[in-house]
Amino acid sequence: MSLYEAADGILETHVTWEDVEKAMQQSLGTHAKFGENRKVTNISDMKGFMSRIAMVEPDWINVEEGKTLPHKFAVKISTQIALLALSKVLMFDGEGGFGEEKLKKLGVVTRECHNREVDTDELVTLIRGISTFSALSESLSPEEKKFAGGSDYLERMFREIFTSDSLKTHFSKMYAVFGEEKHKQVDKLVDTFIHYESLLKKYSKISELLGHKLVFNHGDLWQSNMIHTKDEDGKMKLVAMIDWQSTSILPPGLDTSRLMMGCLSTEDRREKGPELLRLYHQTFTEVHRKELFSFEELQDSYNLHFPMAAMLIIPGSISFMANGEMTENEKDETLEKITALMEDVLEVHDFHS
Repeated sequence: MSLYEAADGILETHVTWEDVEKAMQQSLGTHAKFGENRKVTNISDMKGFMSRIAMVEPDWINVEEGKTLPHKFAVKISTQIALLALSKVLMFDGEGGFGEEKLKKLGVVTRECHNREVDTDELVTLIRGISTFSALSESLSPEEKKFAGGSDYLERMFREIFTSDSLKTHFSKMYAVFGEEKHKQVDKLVDTFIHYESLLKKYSKISELLGHKLVFNHGDLWQSNMIHTKDEDGKMKLVAMIDWQSTSILPPGLDTSRLMMGCLSTEDRREKGPELLRLYHQTFTEVHRKELFSFEELQDSYNLHFPMAAMLIIPGSISFMANGEMTENEKDETLEKITALMEDVLEVHDFHS
């Protein structure tokens, strides 16, 4: 079964109506079936690239008396169809996007990582949520932790998605996006990224050498993997974090750096970042009931992973800007954020040098 070729199932995936019906019957405790007027809508655009998200209207029939079933629900299905299209837009492995060999390798990774769901109903806010998740995971036995990825997470991520040539292609676009007055900074950033890319194998061992404690990381924290609702006062409330396929046992700096970088404005990240890291540390310690790592160790871990997190975010953002996928206002906002990330990556790198 190929995850990157269109199939006959829902939204061109290998998942059938029968698969979804059976799963929902088990989940909802019902024998009701989908009706002839069942309907599905693709709501996947810009919500991740390793899956299709289907909004299903099941048209239930033969519903048991007194049973209330949802009129609509969302189904997330692992597939590489969207990733193949994205790889062409971002010119991974050249203008044609990922080749068959690369997609097959990614298919193995996707299958290995699938079905790592964690119940987060009791998690209230994002920072408290992810730190609580990590702290609670400390109670798992070594056997129970075997499903998670290891310290080679970043190495696998970059080796499967990026190559040195594709990174250089992305970097070359930065000169067109930035004004000439920024080209010296771009030169330095490109050199810095190439330096970090060359250190991937060693990078997996740096935290071990520094004695950083390893905890469960979500591994893919960005907005579309965080589900919110509004409370009675109209304020946003976190109800779930999803897509745990990338769960790995790493220093906490990976999740915290991706979270701050991807979800906060430049001003908030710079001004409130230390405060949010402090909240992560306090929550983890409270839940774990003892200090596993100091606040200073958390800060060091955050700074250590900051450049690598930037390497995951900046190239894709640049490519979207270059390929006309954004409005002018979105481009301006993105450029401002990327400029700040560039400045901060160089500052962190200079500090480590």
